[in-house]
Amino acid sequence: MCPEEPNSKLQQLFERFNRRYWRGRLPHYTVIVSDKYVGARCEKRDRIIYINPSIPPRSVPQFLLHEMAHAAVKGYAHGKLWRDEMERLIRLRAPLKGELAAYSPEAVPQTLASILPEFFDAAFLSDQTWREVWRHKAYGYGFTDRTGRVENQYAAQVRHKARREWMRGRRLRRSYGGFAP
Repeated sequence: MCPEEPNSKLQQLFERFNRRYWRGRLPHYTVIVSDKYVGARCEKRDRIIYINPSIPPRSVPQFLLHEMAHAAVKGYAHGKLWRDEMERLIRLRAPLKGELAAYSPEAVPQTLASILPEFFDAAFLSDQTWREVWRHKAYGYGFTDRTGRVENQYAAQVRHKARREWMRGRRLRRSYGGFAP
């Protein structure tokens, strides 16, 4: 496990990108190298950007700009405002080659309604416990840290709705005698 500590080189890169692409208007964020999250994550409330140490050094600028775009817009998801910000950065020739393709509306579930059925399916089609399903899926979607702990009210609401879907899938599985048809 990597200790959570600010990284001076990444902090300098943040400041350089802030001046170049946002004219210094982004508030100060502390950039921390940590394996707390997969890839990278922007925590707006605490003004911290986490960068996982497993990211290849040549990809770090792309990950940092991605998280800085989150810091620059309202909301937490990869929705229209964030994509617009990324397109603006690409027009300014930021090092984001191919970044938006992975976050097109077709590539990423953009609504809770498109995510919740996965919890139903996991309960209906597998023997995984609720905790196993939540930790894996919620971490993958960025609703939790690696321990499975939610960090904001929206994630807590998602957990409640996802648990309801998981229970619905489990009840249906039991009605089929404990196995999926």
